[in-house]
Amino acid sequence: GLVMAMAYTLLQRNIPELPVESRIVAPDLVESDFRLTNLALGGTGRVYGSRGRTLYRIVSDGQAIEEVNSFPDRVSAIHERTDGLLIVATDEDHWSPEEPCTVYRSRDGGLTFEQVKQIAGGALLWWSVDSDREGRLFLAEYGPQKKGLSKTLWRSVDNGDSWQMVYQAPNKDKVHLHRVAVDPYTDDVWLTVGDGTNRMMLTSSDHGDSWEQVERLQSTAVAFGEQAIFWGRDKKGKPGVLRYDRASKKFTTLFNPRRHGNYAGSVYDMLLLPGDELIVPFMKYPDQPHVASVWRGRPGEDWALVLQLDSVVGKGAGLTTIAGPDLDGWVYMTGYQMRV
Repeated sequence: GLVMAMAYTLLQRNIPELPVESRIVAPDLVESDFRLTNLALGGTGRVYGSRGRTLYRIVSDGQAIEEVNSFPDRVSAIHERTDGLLIVATDEDHWSPEEPCTVYRSRDGGLTFEQVKQIAGGALLWWSVDSDREGRLFLAEYGPQKKGLSKTLWRSVDNGDSWQMVYQAPNKDKVHLHRVAVDPYTDDVWLTVGDGTNRMMLTSSDHGDSWEQVERLQSTAVAFGEQAIFWGRDKKGKPGVLRYDRASKKFTTLFNPRRHGNYAGSVYDMLLLPGDELIVPFMKYPDQPHVASVWRGRPGEDWALVLQLDSVVGKGAGLTTIAGPDLDGWVYMTGYQMRV
C-alpha cells in the first residue's frame, strides 16, 4: 500500500500540472471548422449534433454542417434509427424540475418534427435514448435527483405514438437513470442507475419486461464489442475503462489514466473501432485538480494520449460526446475530428 501510494504521488507530480492549455497530441486529430455538442452517429451513417436550439447534420466529407431544424428549447439528445426515424429531445435546463423535457419525432429525415412525449421534471441527455433491431425506442430519465423525478425508463413499440414504463428506479433522493444502451450483438437492453450508494447496472433480455442486476456501477459510457462490452467509469477517485467479458461475465480494469500522470475523470461517452480499439474522453469537474483528456488504445497494448484540454482550477472541462465513424470515415468530438 505504501509503495503504491508513493508511486501515485510521483505520478501526480508529473507534468502537466494545472493550469494547462489545449494541446493536440495525435497527428491524425485536427480542429474542426464547426463546434457541435450532443454528437450522435445516426443509423443511416451521418453524424448529427447541435448548437443551442438548432440541430445539424455533418456533410461534405466532414467539412461542413447543414441545419436540419430549430426547436423552442435547447437540444439535449439526438438519436436516429437505422430506418431514418429521428428522435430529438430538448430541455432548457436538465437540472431544473420546472423545465420540461420535450421529445420530438421526424419520419422524413428531419424535414418536419412532431412532439411525441413530454417529461415533467426529468430530462434526456445524449446517453438517454436508444433503439433495438425491431425499432423499439427506449428513453431513460436523467435530471434532478429528487424523489418522484428522473426515475423512469420508457419504451415505445409504435415509433413513439405511445410509451410504456418498463423500469422504475428506487423512489428516493440521489437517484436518476444514466445510460440506456442496446447491445447490437444480442439486442439485450442495458441500463445504469446512479448515484453513489444507489448505483446499479441492469440488463434485460426481453426488451425491458424484466431486469437482472449485473453489478454496482453507474457508468455513463459504453461500447459493445464481439467478445466484450467496454464501460467508462463514472466514479470519483476510480477513473478508467472496464472490460466486461461476455463469456466469463467478469469485469476487469482495462485502462486507468492516472497511471500516465495527472489524468482522471468520468467518461461520458466512448467509441469502439475495429480490433477493439477505443477512443475515450475523460471529464474534469470544477472541484477536480486533474487534466481533461482523450486517450486511444486497445486491450493488451499501451494507450496513447490523443488530446489534452484547457484545464484550470475551479472550472470544469472535457468532451462529453464522441461520434463516428461516419460514411466518410470521420470521428467527431466537439471542435475536433479525425479520420480513422
